[in-house]
Amino acid sequence: MNPIPNSKESTKDSKESTKESNVSKESTRNTVRRDKKTIEFYFDVTSPWSYIAHKILKRYKFAGYPITVIYKPIFLGGLLNITKNTIISDMIPSRKKFFDEDMKRFAAIADIPFKYPTEFPINTVVAQRILLTLFEEKKYNLAFRLIDKFWDSLWTEDKNISKDEIISSILKGEGMNDDEIKSLKEKISQEETKNKLKQATQEAADRGAFGVPTFFTRSQEGKDELYFGSDRIFMLFRHINLPWFGFRPKTYRSQPKKKYGGQKNSKQSDKEGKSKNKTEQNEPKST
Repeated sequence: MNPIPNSKESTKDSKESTKESNVSKESTRNTVRRDKKTIEFYFDVTSPWSYIAHKILKRYKFAGYPITVIYKPIFLGGLLNITKNTIISDMIPSRKKFFDEDMKRFAAIADIPFKYPTEFPINTVVAQRILLTLFEEKKYNLAFRLIDKFWDSLWTEDKNISKDEIISSILKGEGMNDDEIKSLKEKISQEETKNKLKQATQEAADRGAFGVPTFFTRSQEGKDELYFGSDRIFMLFRHINLPWFGFRPKTYRSQPKKKYGGQKNSKQSDKEGKSKNKTEQNEPKST
């Protein structure tokens, strides 16, 4: 069933589908990256660095930068298991302390609201299945509202979004009624949906991802370029030939063509010559 609350919302989502993100259908994956300003963004809402990256990319998008961000929900816990990477709870105490403080510093410098949750880490597999399902159904408007709400709830409001009652409250707040919420929860409990999230996570690992946020863009030679971390977005922008203005971007304007020295064109020379002659005629003659 359609989890969108009404037909107007569905129509709006359909119109926005060409503007917003898409996820991991193979046919889509093979076409979206032809534009070198397209960024694929693998994320999990449990990741504070993905939250920061999302906020930064939104600022650049709203400032008019010609980027298309393809949001790809995966399950971070599964990715860490596949790649044998270290999870936060397994970090040595000194590294865990640094990680927490570094996160707070980065958010403050970027002027992004941030409050470390009381309960963390948490299991966000349900939230990720919901987002994956909505993207696959092309319900982009609702999906992006939920991305913001999931992240804000966890990283600014200290809400444990692994709890069913919190998830239900968020879905209701976005206009879904009880029947629509029940239908959505039934769908994400099906093996097909579970397997799709596993497949998306495996895809990320196969492409070289070992954590989130992971970004992919395509080089001019047609090769995938991987960037990891919200502190590497400036490098990503350099690769796709866009200016980087820190965490508060200016309104985007196409870069003016560079003016090179050398021989002037004939029209410019004629114009400057006439101007020079006129000036000389008006100047007093020396005697």
